[in-house]
Order: sequence, then structure tokens, then C-alpha cells
Amino acid sequence: MSLAVLAMYDWPEIQFANDQLWAGIASRLHDEGIDAPVHLSRDFEEEAPWRDPDLLLGQTCGYPYVKSLRGKVRLVATPNYDADACSGPEYSSWILVRQGSEISSIAGLRRYKAAVNHYRSHSGWNALRATVPGSFSDVVVTGSHLNSMAAVGEGKADFCATDGVCWALAKRYRPDIAAQLRVIGQSQMAPGLPYITAGHRSDMEVEALRRAIRGMIEDPNLADAREAVLLDDISILDETEYDVIEDMERRGISSS
Repeated sequence: MSLAVLAMYDWPEIQFANDQLWAGIASRLHDEGIDAPVHLSRDFEEEAPWRDPDLLLGQTCGYPYVKSLRGKVRLVATPNYDADACSGPEYSSWILVRQGSEISSIAGLRRYKAAVNHYRSHSGWNALRATVPGSFSDVVVTGSHLNSMAAVGEGKADFCATDGVCWALAKRYRPDIAAQLRVIGQSQMAPGLPYITAGHRSDMEVEALRRAIRGMIEDPNLADAREAVLLDDISILDETEYDVIEDMERRGISSS
């Protein structure tokens, strides 16, 4: 039984769209004789699907990809999103503070409290650490970008880093949260959250996945679903193009 998980941008408001996009991919895989699950899986422990040998298609954050998954999974494609702070397969994080906050630049942020979605997140932690020099005075771990934005808006933290896709989704689907925040800076660009498959998958299966995803991208009947999740295109990158994430990690550690 194969597994499909697209949980990185699967907010309740757009689950319908992710379901439609997966159905478009799965039908094309079936046409090529590949056993693809009918439905996306949403019942799992946080990072378990990335290492599951049954994984047919998943999406991971770039930081765990370069730190622990590269060589154990296969890189399929990198989605391109239609959002500010995104350019082709690359994206960056916005540094956000509360509306009305005294903070005007990233220079003095280390004196304030950061909200971080996860220490294994590139956009919420690694990019933040590489962008803001010095040592953080206090950090609260929230579990998600949306929670980090809410924590800043509610005064439970002073700033956070949120990737460009999540910020665009928040402005569209959670305007009550987005309206409480403003941008004061932007991180360096890096390749976006990659689509992956299990490490044992053959070249034939990887190419079939790429064709199926490309077919979904080009299907006019799925235009509304793609627009709902801001999906614009895909790129096929070499895994070495993700090395910039480790470069940013080194810079962040050295500045601490």
C-alpha cells in the first residue's frame, strides 16, 4: 500500500484543493500502471511519512531534507508558488512583528522574544537565525507558522519568521491574524519545500511522478485548485542546490 502526504501547506481552508490536485496526480499515475492511493493521508505522526518505505509522494521542509533525509529519499521536484518572497523554485521568509510594535528593523531583534514553529524548520528557524545576528534572548516554540503568527499578534512573542507561502495564505484565509502583523525584513532566498519519494523508488517511478505532477500543473480543469494553494509550476533541481540551506545554518551558528 503506497502513501501520499502533502501536509506542508494543507490548511483546512485548502484541503479540498490539495485533494483535487492529488486526484489529478493519482489518475495519471494509475494510467502508467503505478499503484497510487486514492486519497491523501492525514493521520500520521509529524515526520513519520518522510521515512516510510511506502511513501510514493510527500513534501518536506528543506532543512530536514538536507540534514537527515538526503540520501534516504529521492528528490522528485520543487514546487513554484505564486506569492511575494517566492521566485521560481526559490522562496524566502518574512520577518514579522506586531502592528504598533516599537521594533523597526531586524538589527535589534535579539533583545526580543521570538516565536519559532519548529527547530527543524528552515523558514521559521534556520532562515531566522541566519538573518538576525547575535543570540536570541528568548524563544517560544509554537508548532506551526500559523501559531507563530498568532503568538506575535497576541503579544505572546515579539517576532517570527514565516515563509512567503504561509504569509500569502494567511493574508487570504486568515486575514484576522495577518492584519495584526507587519513585515520588517526578509531572509535570503533558498530552494522551496521539495516533493520527495521513498529512497528505493526507481528512476522509472521518479520520472512517472514528475510526468504526473506536470500533467496536474498543466490541467486547465485544476486551475482553481492550483490557485487556491498558490501553486504555479514545478522545477527539477539537483539536490546540491539545497546546499544553501546548510550554508545559512553555518552562518546562523557562527553569529550566535
